[in-house]
Amino acid sequence: MARTLTALALALVTTAATVVTGAAPAAAAGATLTVDVARPFRPVTHAASGGLYGLAENNRPADSTLLPIKVNSLTQPAPGVGQRPNGQPPGGDSLLIAPQADRVGAGQYIRMPDIYPDFPYRWVSWDDWLAKVNTMVRARLAATTVTNVLGWELWNEPDYTWNTSAAGSFNDGWVRTHRAVRALDTLTPIVGPSTATYNRSWMQAFLTRARDTGTLPDIICWHELQNPDRIAADIADYRNLEASLGISPRRLSINEYAAPPPRWTCPAASPVTSPSWSAAAPSRRTGPSGTSTAP
Repeated sequence: MARTLTALALALVTTAATVVTGAAPAAAAGATLTVDVARPFRPVTHAASGGLYGLAENNRPADSTLLPIKVNSLTQPAPGVGQRPNGQPPGGDSLLIAPQADRVGAGQYIRMPDIYPDFPYRWVSWDDWLAKVNTMVRARLAATTVTNVLGWELWNEPDYTWNTSAAGSFNDGWVRTHRAVRALDTLTPIVGPSTATYNRSWMQAFLTRARDTGTLPDIICWHELQNPDRIAADIADYRNLEASLGISPRRLSINEYAAPPPRWTCPAASPVTSPSWSAAAPSRRTGPSGTSTAP
C-alpha cells in the first residue's frame, strides 16, 4: 500500500546545554511533528519492519534493498501458493523465499488459505481444504533447512472471507483446522483469527470456543484496516477480554494495518509493537518442526 505523509515538517527539540539561536523557521504548510530526541521511547527493535508478500522467488527485491531496513517479519503465501494478488501470477512461496528471508534476518508467517487463487477465497469442500492443509504442513516439515517460520496463519480475514453457508461456522472450522495442523506439527506456533478488524464480541465468541476445545492460537492476530488510531485501545480491550476469559496472555500480531485516504497509510503486514501494548512478533526462529532455535 502507498504511504502518504501529512506531516510536512519535522522539528527536533533537544534538552542539550548548547542552544542554537537564530531566525525562526518558516511555518510549515501542514502539521508539525515535534520530537524530543533526549527522551528515547525505547530501544529500536525494528518490529514494524515487514511486508505482506514482501519477497518473491529469485531474490526479489535484492538483499541490498532489504538489509538497510532490517526486516523483522513477513507474511508469505503457503507452500504451493495459488493466490493471485491483484491479478498477478502466484508467487512468494514461503519455502522458496526462505533462504533470502534468512539472509536478511526476517522470520515469516505462513498464510495457509493463500493456497487458493482467488480473494475473497472460494471455498471448495472440507475434504479439499484438509487435504491442502496436510500437503502444506508436510511440505514445510520436509523442508528441513527452513528455520525462520514464526507461525501458521490458519485463515485470513474470516469475518468476511469465510463461507459460512458452505463450510459451517468459522469457529468450528478453526477447531478442525487447528487439530489437523497439530496432528502433524506439534510445535510451530498457530496464529489467528486474523480478522480484518478488531471486534470484541466476535473475538469473545472465537476465544471462548477455542478455549473450550483446547485450540487457542499461540499468537492472537487481527488487522487494523479502518483506523490505526484504534490500535492501542483495541489491544487494551483485548487484554481485558483475555483476562476475563481466564486465558493466559498471548503474543499479539497486528500484521496488516492501514487507513484510507486522506489519512496516513502504512505498509501492510508489519507487526505493531509497543512496550505498553505487549504486541507481536519477536524475532523468533523455528526449526523444521517448530523447535525454537533462538530466544
